[in-house]
Amino acid sequence: MSTGTLTIIEYVLLFGVVIAVMIFTTILPQRRRDRDTKATLDKVRRGARVVTSGGIHGMVTEVQDDIIVLRIAEKVEIRVAKSAVVHVVRSADTEPAEAAEGGRKGRRQG
Repeated sequence: MSTGTLTIIEYVLLFGVVIAVMIFTTILPQRRRDRDTKATLDKVRRGARVVTSGGIHGMVTEVQDDIIVLRIAEKVEIRVAKSAVVHVVRSADTEPAEAAEGGRKGRRQG
């Protein structure tokens, strides 16, 4: 084998390693985030308490295809995109007592 051939093979291997590192550092974490986002949006049901990307807290009163209706105050409802939900504070099937207990964990008494 000539020295020039080894150099080309080394460059191809180095390029392969760089591509593998890029896949593991960018593509796989993005897939994980997408899966987590989908799981969060699947929890959005009528009665769930959610937080939107704009920081609006509300209770879901209606779920349509890509739109949800949030009650943010007494007799005040807004329509937002379902994809704007970033956090489900309390799912519709969670008992209020369980949510209250979860909120008190880790706090200091006294």
